[in-house]
Amino acid sequence: MDFPLLREFELHLSDVVRRRMAERWLAENKDALAAYNEFIEQNGVFSEGAREF
Repeated sequence: MDFPLLREFELHLSDVVRRRMAERWLAENKDALAAYNEFIEQNGVFSEGAREF
């Protein structure tokens, strides 16, 4: 073999774990993110009046 098999496996596994952790975090925080987005839509961001661009 021209490449280290164990290293390839570790890289793939870390990608899978990272992706699943991100999916889990999004699922756990879905309601909070939706509430925050709704608040921003209704009230704008805190620096809305301070921007000059």
